[in-house]
Amino acid sequence: MTKAYYFKDQADSAKKGIDISCGYLKSLPSHVEIINVESNSEYQDKDIDLIWKYENAEKRLCECAIEVKTDSYTTGNFWLETISNDVRNTEGCFLKSKADYFFYYFEKLDILYIIPLKSAKEWLVGNLNRFRESKTSTKDKKSGTHLYHTIGRIVPIETLKKELKISEIREVSKRAYRD
Repeated sequence: MTKAYYFKDQADSAKKGIDISCGYLKSLPSHVEIINVESNSEYQDKDIDLIWKYENAEKRLCECAIEVKTDSYTTGNFWLETISNDVRNTEGCFLKSKADYFFYYFEKLDILYIIPLKSAKEWLVGNLNRFRESKTSTKDKKSGTHLYHTIGRIVPIETLKKELKISEIREVSKRAYRD
Protein backbone atom coordinates (compact mmCIF):
# COMPACT_ATOMS: atom_id res chain seq x y z
CA MET A 1 0.00 0.00 0.00
CA THR A 2 1.29 3.45 -0.94
CA LYS A 3 1.54 5.96 1.91
CA ALA A 4 -0.06 9.32 1.18
CA TYR A 5 0.89 12.78 2.44
CA TYR A 6 -0.54 16.24 2.27
CA PHE A 7 1.92 18.86 1.03
CA LYS A 8 1.32 21.22 4.00
CA ASP A 9 1.97 18.46 6.55
CA GLN A 10 5.25 17.63 4.80
CA ALA A 11 6.23 21.32 4.80
CA ASP A 12 5.55 21.60 8.56
CA SER A 13 7.72 18.55 9.24
CA ALA A 14 10.48 19.87 6.96
CA LYS A 15 10.55 23.16 8.91
CA LYS A 16 11.28 21.27 12.12
CA GLY A 17 14.23 19.50 10.46
CA ILE A 18 15.58 22.82 9.18
CA ASP A 19 15.25 24.38 12.66
CA ILE A 20 17.03 21.46 14.34
CA SER A 21 19.79 21.46 11.71
CA CYS A 22 20.36 25.21 12.11
CA GLY A 23 20.43 24.90 15.90
CA TYR A 24 22.96 22.08 15.68
CA LEU A 25 25.23 24.03 13.31
CA LYS A 26 25.03 27.11 15.54
CA SER A 27 26.20 24.99 18.49
CA LEU A 28 29.49 24.13 16.77
CA PRO A 29 32.54 26.22 17.74
CA SER A 30 33.46 26.80 14.09
CA HIS A 31 30.05 28.31 13.27
CA VAL A 32 29.96 31.77 11.67
CA GLU A 33 26.64 32.10 9.81
CA ILE A 34 23.72 30.15 8.33
CA ILE A 35 21.79 31.39 5.33
CA ASN A 36 18.43 29.74 4.72
CA VAL A 37 17.99 29.52 0.94
CA GLU A 38 14.86 27.33 0.83
CA SER A 39 12.82 30.08 -0.85
CA ASN A 40 15.54 31.16 -3.27
CA SER A 41 14.72 29.76 -6.74
CA GLU A 42 18.41 29.50 -7.67
CA TYR A 43 18.98 27.13 -4.74
CA GLN A 44 15.62 25.36 -5.08
CA ASP A 45 16.73 24.23 -8.55
CA LYS A 46 19.83 22.71 -6.91
CA ASP A 47 17.88 21.19 -3.99
CA ILE A 48 19.83 23.13 -1.38
CA ASP A 49 18.21 24.40 1.84
CA LEU A 50 21.06 25.97 3.79
CA ILE A 51 24.43 27.60 3.24
CA TRP A 52 26.60 27.20 6.32
CA LYS A 53 29.62 29.44 6.83
CA TYR A 54 32.29 28.30 9.27
CA GLU A 55 35.96 28.72 10.11
CA ASN A 56 38.27 25.82 9.29
CA ALA A 57 41.28 24.80 11.41
CA GLU A 58 43.41 27.50 9.72
CA LYS A 59 40.75 30.12 10.63
CA ARG A 60 39.77 30.57 6.98
CA LEU A 61 36.13 31.26 6.19
CA CYS A 62 34.54 28.30 4.39
CA GLU A 63 31.04 27.42 3.35
CA CYS A 64 29.09 24.34 2.47
CA ALA A 65 25.65 23.68 1.03
CA ILE A 66 23.19 21.47 2.92
CA GLU A 67 19.96 19.72 1.94
CA VAL A 68 17.74 18.67 4.87
CA LYS A 69 15.23 15.83 4.97
CA THR A 70 12.95 15.25 7.94
CA ASP A 71 11.43 11.84 8.56
CA SER A 72 8.81 10.87 11.15
CA TYR A 73 9.23 7.12 10.76
CA THR A 74 11.22 4.87 13.10
CA THR A 75 11.80 1.87 10.85
CA GLY A 76 15.59 1.86 11.02
CA ASN A 77 15.81 2.90 7.38
CA PHE A 78 16.61 5.92 5.29
CA TRP A 79 14.19 6.67 2.46
CA LEU A 80 16.32 8.10 -0.33
CA GLU A 81 14.28 9.86 -3.01
CA THR A 82 15.17 8.89 -6.58
CA ILE A 83 12.15 10.35 -8.44
CA SER A 84 10.36 13.37 -6.98
CA ASN A 85 7.32 13.37 -9.28
CA ASP A 86 6.47 10.33 -11.38
CA VAL A 87 4.02 12.30 -13.55
CA ARG A 88 6.78 14.70 -14.63
CA ASN A 89 9.55 12.07 -14.27
CA THR A 90 11.72 14.50 -12.30
CA GLU A 91 14.87 13.32 -10.55
CA GLY A 92 14.56 12.89 -6.79
CA CYS A 93 16.26 15.27 -4.39
CA PHE A 94 18.82 12.74 -3.14
CA LEU A 95 20.18 12.31 -6.66
CA LYS A 96 19.51 15.83 -7.95
CA SER A 97 20.81 17.88 -5.02
CA LYS A 98 24.02 19.83 -5.52
CA ALA A 99 24.52 20.12 -1.74
CA ASP A 100 27.74 19.09 -0.07
CA TYR A 101 25.90 17.36 2.77
CA PHE A 102 22.53 15.69 3.16
CA PHE A 103 21.18 16.13 6.70
CA TYR A 104 18.63 13.41 7.48
CA TYR A 105 16.68 14.13 10.68
CA PHE A 106 14.45 11.55 12.37
CA GLU A 107 12.20 13.72 14.49
CA LYS A 108 10.67 10.99 16.71
CA LEU A 109 14.12 9.56 17.46
CA ASP A 110 15.79 12.99 17.67
CA ILE A 111 18.74 11.76 15.61
CA LEU A 112 20.47 13.70 12.85
CA TYR A 113 22.58 11.89 10.27
CA ILE A 114 25.09 13.91 8.28
CA ILE A 115 25.77 12.28 4.93
CA PRO A 116 28.49 13.46 2.50
CA LEU A 117 26.28 13.71 -0.55
CA LYS A 118 28.65 13.25 -3.49
CA SER A 119 30.01 9.90 -2.28
CA ALA A 120 26.56 8.81 -1.06
CA LYS A 121 24.98 9.48 -4.48
CA GLU A 122 27.71 7.50 -6.24
CA TRP A 123 27.26 4.69 -3.74
CA LEU A 124 23.45 4.63 -4.13
CA VAL A 125 23.56 4.62 -7.94
CA GLY A 126 25.99 1.69 -7.82
CA ASN A 127 23.82 -0.19 -5.33
CA LEU A 128 20.23 0.57 -6.43
CA ASN A 129 19.46 -3.08 -7.11
CA ARG A 130 20.21 -3.98 -3.46
CA PHE A 131 17.38 -1.87 -2.04
CA ARG A 132 13.62 -2.09 -2.32
CA GLU A 133 11.86 0.70 -4.18
CA SER A 134 8.84 2.30 -2.55
CA LYS A 135 6.37 5.04 -3.42
CA THR A 136 4.60 7.74 -1.50
CA SER A 137 1.74 9.80 -2.81
CA THR A 138 1.03 13.49 -2.47
CA LYS A 139 -2.68 14.24 -2.03
CA ASP A 140 -4.75 17.31 -2.73
CA LYS A 141 -6.07 18.66 0.60
CA LYS A 142 -9.48 19.68 -0.83
CA SER A 143 -10.35 16.74 -3.04
CA GLY A 144 -8.26 14.01 -1.39
CA THR A 145 -7.14 12.82 -4.83
CA HIS A 146 -3.60 11.66 -5.46
CA LEU A 147 -1.59 14.22 -7.42
CA TYR A 148 1.62 12.26 -8.08
CA HIS A 149 3.95 9.65 -6.59
CA THR A 150 7.41 10.15 -5.20
CA ILE A 151 9.73 7.15 -5.50
CA GLY A 152 12.70 6.23 -3.36
CA ARG A 153 14.83 3.38 -2.08
CA ILE A 154 14.64 1.97 1.42
CA VAL A 155 18.20 1.78 2.74
CA PRO A 156 18.92 0.41 6.23
CA ILE A 157 20.67 2.99 8.39
CA GLU A 158 23.19 0.39 9.55
CA THR A 159 24.11 -0.44 5.94
CA LEU A 160 24.84 3.20 5.11
CA LYS A 161 26.80 3.66 8.36
CA LYS A 162 28.87 0.56 7.60
CA GLU A 163 29.57 1.31 3.93
CA LEU A 164 29.98 5.12 4.02
CA LYS A 165 31.40 7.56 6.52
CA ILE A 166 28.37 9.33 7.97
CA SER A 167 27.92 11.12 11.29
CA GLU A 168 25.18 10.35 13.78
CA ILE A 169 24.13 13.00 16.30
CA ARG A 170 21.80 11.57 18.97
CA GLU A 171 19.53 13.83 21.04
CA VAL A 172 20.39 16.59 18.59
CA SER A 173 17.62 18.87 19.85
CA LYS A 174 19.41 19.09 23.22
CA ARG A 175 22.48 20.44 21.41
CA ALA A 176 20.44 22.59 19.07
CA TYR A 177 18.38 24.31 21.75
CA ARG A 178 20.80 24.61 24.62
CA ASP A 179 21.28 28.00 26.20
